[in-house]
Amino acid sequence: MPLSDNFNDNPQVMLSYFIFEFRQGSEPRIVSQYKYDLSDSFDDGFLWYIVSTPITQDYNPLDSATSYFYSSYENIYFACFNLIVPDVQARGFSRSFGICLYNTKRIEDKLIETGLAQRISELLTEMIQKCQENFKTEVSQYLGSIIATIDAFQDSAAVLEQKYKEATFLLNGREILPDKSQEAKTPDYFTQINNDLRAIEKIIDLNELTTKLRVILGDFYRSQISCQIKTHAKYEERFPFVNFGHISGENYSDFPSFVLENRKELNNDRYLLINLVKPKILHHIAYCLFSGHSLVIEAKRPQDLHLLAKKMSLFVPQFTDRHIHIFETPITSVDAYQYSIVVTPQFKRDRTENICILNTDYGYYEGPICPCSSSVYKLFDFTVSSESSFLLVAFERVKDFSYQIIKLYASFSRDVPKNATKLREYLGKLQISEADDQLLRFITQSIVSRGDSKVLLLNNPTFAAIGIIAYYDGK
Repeated sequence: MPLSDNFNDNPQVMLSYFIFEFRQGSEPRIVSQYKYDLSDSFDDGFLWYIVSTPITQDYNPLDSATSYFYSSYENIYFACFNLIVPDVQARGFSRSFGICLYNTKRIEDKLIETGLAQRISELLTEMIQKCQENFKTEVSQYLGSIIATIDAFQDSAAVLEQKYKEATFLLNGREILPDKSQEAKTPDYFTQINNDLRAIEKIIDLNELTTKLRVILGDFYRSQISCQIKTHAKYEERFPFVNFGHISGENYSDFPSFVLENRKELNNDRYLLINLVKPKILHHIAYCLFSGHSLVIEAKRPQDLHLLAKKMSLFVPQFTDRHIHIFETPITSVDAYQYSIVVTPQFKRDRTENICILNTDYGYYEGPICPCSSSVYKLFDFTVSSESSFLLVAFERVKDFSYQIIKLYASFSRDVPKNATKLREYLGKLQISEADDQLLRFITQSIVSRGDSKVLLLNNPTFAAIGIIAYYDGK
């Protein structure tokens, strides 16, 4: 896919982050951290700079909002999200808590454009609302304990009554009834809990927070990639074209976007197309699919093969989602002929014409063999190291191949050679092998039909060779 010169295949800002708290009378402390790059390091001065930056933030333990600011420290650009966490055991019922996102590149525009800042603010608001519900219960117990302790220790009543007044004042007019079932504490208990402050993990579920934060950051990375591709892609595809994998026309830029967004899942998939290239299994499958025949994938757990089947659709002309089906029960050829790609726990081989079979459990291919002189072999004569890279290059090769066929199709109505020798020369100029007769017939018919239904050429000649080939997928 042609891209503008200023397109960068790794354009996204990859963020490191840390979650911190700042207790009264102590140093700021990092409670959770993720470094995208080991070089993303900083000294203690950075942390002190963050907590020392003045911010405007009203505090009400029952109605606290998130505030955030952007700044830089030496060569680090960062966004800091601050929150006052309500804690009945803390002085002033408050604890300073925050998330800092940082990078060596400017990040402010990225965070605003993608809505990342808003989503993190909403996440922290969600977390603080849970804290506030627990806080209401704990305040009720706290007030009840003070009342019980005053009754039990009259000589400390004056000090305890002052703590009670301070507590009600901090509630800012919100009336919370004391839990009178609480037992008396020792008079110094209410000071001791301030000094021996419990861990912040007792207040906020850090596992939930970090899990949701990483989901948000993952969406942030993907949105940057999609934006880059859809902004810089200059390719516009119009009919006639062959809609391989249903990713042509207006959807043309969606495929590289999908691959780059999901490269981690694609590269870690149990079943990789790249492992089928060396034993030539993918060549035979692609030839069959190009020719309009059906691919049956046998697997004991069909649901695990959905991604593999979807990747195979890259070789199905005029593909739509209706051309693929996952069966949970054994099938016959009648079922297989209805689709381009099917996955099933067992294929009853009652008829195998126009069908190729890939058994992923035992690692073998069964079906027609791609002719050695076929142009299909040129599609996979490249070397890459990952599944995502393979898909991108293969898609480009498939599209180039289809353009040659479209040229041939367009020429039929004008200047078609009248004898076999000249026809072979003509195909050679288009870099199309005469061994590709079957796929030429099917692809040109799919161009003419422009339909989204599977056109099965049952009258296609049988393949010259049928075979069974074992392979090892490397896992």
